[in-house]
Amino acid sequence: MTTIAWDGETLAADSLVTEQGNRVGHVSKVGAIGSVLWGVCGGIDQLEKFRTWFCSGMIGDAPPMKSSGDREAQAIVIHDGRVLSLSVDGWDSIRSDCYAMGSGKEAALGAMALGHTAEEAVRAACAIDIYTGGDVTVLKAA
Repeated sequence: MTTIAWDGETLAADSLVTEQGNRVGHVSKVGAIGSVLWGVCGGIDQLEKFRTWFCSGMIGDAPPMKSSGDREAQAIVIHDGRVLSLSVDGWDSIRSDCYAMGSGKEAALGAMALGHTAEEAVRAACAIDIYTGGDVTVLKAA
């Protein structure tokens, strides 16, 4: 899956792509349009659909966070200090100074609870979670 972490100032994500337990590549899972940050964990199909919808101006409904293979995904959007999460259950507003999602979220949340940054939290997840790895991308909120 992946690990994406938000520490109140930065959004960080790993880049590893896996398929049926195999490491098959790397992809950027977070991005920015102006001052709006976004990230997606889950299948590559959901990542591409969300990225296309988001980068095209969010016209119409957000793409479903479930693929044809029943893989669930989750997206995060950060704008003006507001953090929103999109899952199969719809949109939620996150009211926390730190947040993590994906297969390594427990490791990331634990690291941030100990005072580490989002980048350090994702790196901690890389050390523990077999579905988190590769380069870590870090984006700073405006």
